[in-house]
Amino acid sequence: MQDGHNDYLLLTRGYLKDYKRLMDMRKGWIAEMSDTQRELASVPVAAPKYGDEPGGGSGDSSPTERLAARRMALRERYGVREKDVAEIARLEALLRHAFAALGEEDARILKSHYINGATWYDIGDELGYSYQGIRKKGSRALHALAQYIFGLKAARPQQIVLIA
Repeated sequence: MQDGHNDYLLLTRGYLKDYKRLMDMRKGWIAEMSDTQRELASVPVAAPKYGDEPGGGSGDSSPTERLAARRMALRERYGVREKDVAEIARLEALLRHAFAALGEEDARILKSHYINGATWYDIGDELGYSYQGIRKKGSRALHALAQYIFGLKAARPQQIVLIA
């Protein structure tokens, strides 16, 4: 690839094709976060007891240390999932805004083909376009969507025109 815009088209196409899977993952991760919160609430905050636990020399961790380690692991797992959910939510919002900027028909074409898996033939029949016409319209819409998401770096070099 001589110009980098094709990379952005591939990324955009991938986001669209993975859209349903990403939304399902986000739902699962939100459920996992709820489970983690419940589990975290059930693990008591360990308070050290002095005098009851054997000290020194043992390679085993104390009950207090095990509880503290468990709480730390749960908090870390929750934090990772929280970031994952936020990233997918950010991507979903970006796609929603990009689709709105595209226009209703172009958004419908891209959603039908990439997200819902409809063929170009079926979309063309439904909207009254030939196969070649709908492919061109879909290609232009995908380029516009990529440019909306990634900015000018996603445009074809000949599309970037600077007016002085």
